[in-house]
Amino acid sequence: MSYKDLYKNIKLIYIPSKIMNKFIETTISTEIEVGGLLIGTISTEIIEVKNLIIGENISDNLYKFELDHMTMGKAINEMKDNEDIVGIIHSHPAPPFPSTIDKNGMNLWPVIWVIVDSNTGEYKAWYFDNEINIILGI
Repeated sequence: MSYKDLYKNIKLIYIPSKIMNKFIETTISTEIEVGGLLIGTISTEIIEVKNLIIGENISDNLYKFELDHMTMGKAINEMKDNEDIVGIIHSHPAPPFPSTIDKNGMNLWPVIWVIVDSNTGEYKAWYFDNEINIILGI
């Protein structure tokens, strides 16, 4: 089964509040875009995030993120047996909608993309052009 088959029916992503708050605090405290990987589990229509690995942005452009290669290795090392990398999370200094660069990235990484506005803390999740509901929890 391909990643696209796994994700095409996802209707909801559950993210613990402490994970989302940690990411938002990190994005608001820096001038560059911040990115990371979301680790969790996938069921038929729901993704449950269990962990967040924030990576170093190695892009020389303040308004673009490019994760260092060590982030992927760290995520793989921290995954439990039934977990996978279920999403990419990153910030924009603008409303949380996919940019053209994001849409190109989605073709390479067809997982859920969570985008956070680093000015306001507003966030949205996307699978290509489809907005995915986010539920924050304990």
